[in-house]
Amino acid sequence: MHTFTPAFAAANIVLVAASLAGTPARAGDKALDKALQQIPPLPAPVEVRRPVDDALERFGQLVLSYGIPMGYGQLVIEIDYLGNGSMNDNFPNDIGQFARDALARTGAFRTFLTLPYAAGGRGSSGFVLPQLLRDRGTPPKPDFRLVGVIEGAGQVVVKGGNGRLDGQAGGGSTASNGGVNFDRSTTVTNLTIALTLETRDSLDVEGASARFRIPIQQTDKNRGVELYVGGSGFGLGSRLRITQDSSDAIYDSVAVNLIRILGGALRIPYDRSDPQFLRDSALELRVRRDFGGLTNLELEDELRRFMLVDGFNIGRQAGPLPPADQALLKMEMQHRGLRVDRAGMLEMAMQLWRGVDYRQAATRVADIRVENSLAARQNREQEAIQQAALRVDPREFGFSSGAHIMIVDLSRVALPDQLRQISATLQRCSSCGEVRAHPNKPLIGLNTTMKESDLQFLINSIRLPLDFVWSHVESPRLLVVPSVGIPQQRVSAVAK
Repeated sequence: MHTFTPAFAAANIVLVAASLAGTPARAGDKALDKALQQIPPLPAPVEVRRPVDDALERFGQLVLSYGIPMGYGQLVIEIDYLGNGSMNDNFPNDIGQFARDALARTGAFRTFLTLPYAAGGRGSSGFVLPQLLRDRGTPPKPDFRLVGVIEGAGQVVVKGGNGRLDGQAGGGSTASNGGVNFDRSTTVTNLTIALTLETRDSLDVEGASARFRIPIQQTDKNRGVELYVGGSGFGLGSRLRITQDSSDAIYDSVAVNLIRILGGALRIPYDRSDPQFLRDSALELRVRRDFGGLTNLELEDELRRFMLVDGFNIGRQAGPLPPADQALLKMEMQHRGLRVDRAGMLEMAMQLWRGVDYRQAATRVADIRVENSLAARQNREQEAIQQAALRVDPREFGFSSGAHIMIVDLSRVALPDQLRQISATLQRCSSCGEVRAHPNKPLIGLNTTMKESDLQFLINSIRLPLDFVWSHVESPRLLVVPSVGIPQQRVSAVAK
C-alpha cells in the first residue's frame, strides 16, 4: 500500500511528464507524417442524380404548362413531419427532407418544413429545438400540406445456401487434410411509404393519396479455404456484403408518390411524365366532369387558355371571346372534326388537356409570366411616379403646413371657358372655406371642412360634361375629367 504524500505526487508527475516527452505526439513527428502521407486522398464529391429525377423534371414542365389552363400559379407546399412508423431503426425518423429535395428537382414548387430537421434526429435535440423554432421566419400560408409516414420496412424474404468440401491424404507425419467452404444469403426488405396532400383546413385533397413499395436487397457472400500438412498449415477466407442504398430507395419512393398525388390534386395528366405511371381513368373522369360543369362562356375561356399555351395566336384577355378569337376557335374545332357546339367544345377541351405539347407550353408559360411580371413592375413604377406627382404641400397654396386641405385637379380640363366656370363656382362658394389657386400648377386648394361628396356635387351642379376621380395621397384630391358622353349626375362611389 502506498501512502499519499506530496513527495509521492511530485514523483509521479515527473514520471508522467517524462513518458509524454518520449511519445511522438506532435504534428511534425516523422512517424506521424509518414502515416499521414500513406492516407489516400478523398475522391471529389459527385452530384447524386437518380433516374427518377428525369421524371421529376418532366413533371415540373407539366405543372408549369398546365398552370394557366387549370387556374393555378406558384404553389407553396408545407411538408409536415413524415415519421417512421415501421419500427425499423435502419431508416430515418423523418423523411421530410427527401420530399423537399424531390420537389425542388421539379422547379415548380416552393416548400418549407413544419419542423426543423433536428426534430427528427435520434440525438438529443430537446435543448436546441426551441431555439431553432424561434430563429425560423414566419412561413407563408401554404396551398397544400404534405403528410405521410414510412408504413413498413420489414424483411419479407431471407434465402441462404452453404456448402463444404473436405479432403484428407497420407498418414503419420505427412498426413494432409484440407477443405473449402462457402455460404451465400439474400435478404429483401420491403419499404412502403404513404403520402397524402391536405388543404389548409387539414382535409385530404380528392385523388391525392398514394402508397408505393420498393424492395431493398442485401446479399452476403462468405468463402474460405484451409490446408494442413503434418499438423501445420493455413486458412484463408473472404467476406462480401452487397447492399442497395436505402436512401436512394426512400428518395425514389417519395418522388413517385409526389408525382402521383400532386398530379391528382392539380388535375393534370401526370402519367405523361414517365412510362411507369398508368393512365388514370378516374382523374380523366373528374376532369371531364369539371369541364362539363362550366358555362358556355367559361368553357370558351378554358379553351382560350389551353390554345394560348399550345401556341395559338389567341388573345390573353379573360372574358367573352372577341369575334376574331371565336372564328379561330371554330376553325380549330372544324379542323379536328368536331361539331361547333357545346359537346364539341367539351371534347376539344379534353383533347387539349390530354395532348398539349407540355414541353413547348412550359416555355411559353414561363415567357408569359416574365412578361406579366415585367408589366406589373412597370405599372408599380408608373404608379409610384404618379403618386409622387400628386403630393402637394399646403404651403404651396399659402396655407399653413398642417392645414387640412382638398385639392381640385384641373389638369385634364383643356377648354378655358370650363376652367373659368369651375374656378368661379369655387370662389363664390360660401362653405368652401379658403379657396386659392396654385401659382404654377392647374390646381385649386380648399382649406375647408366640407365633405368630399359636397365638393363633387358643387362642381357637378355647373352642368358641364365632367367625370370625377378621387385619390387620397396625403390630401384628398379630386381629378376633374371632361366626359365624352352625358354629364355624370351621380356622386362618385369613392367620394366620402
